[in-house]
Amino acid sequence: MKSLILAALLLPLSSVVFAESNTQPSPTPAANMPSMMGKMMPSFEDFDLNDDGQITESEFTEGRAERMKSRAAEGRPMMGMTHAEPFATIDADGNGYLDANEFSAHKMRNSTMPMAK
Repeated sequence: MKSLILAALLLPLSSVVFAESNTQPSPTPAANMPSMMGKMMPSFEDFDLNDDGQITESEFTEGRAERMKSRAAEGRPMMGMTHAEPFATIDADGNGYLDANEFSAHKMRNSTMPMAK
């Protein structure tokens, strides 16, 4: 009987202790972290160097080289560069420049690529 009373008294206390130990914020899903994605994945504007709403092959090449240079300066690995899509593949309609939709599709393909082992 004493054990039953003791258990009845401790049960509410244990849920308080559990609730307090579980107050650490849970990790935020990647989909809710646009600022982090922004740092990992470049934006259309990062490559549209002359702000004309399209990315030419030379702008794309220059933007990619600048990005690689800054990542190397930070000591970050150049993972996935052996699988980097050529401009002609990204330029789906073959008109010689990338629009925002083509660039977005390219980013989506790269965000789902398996990492090199």
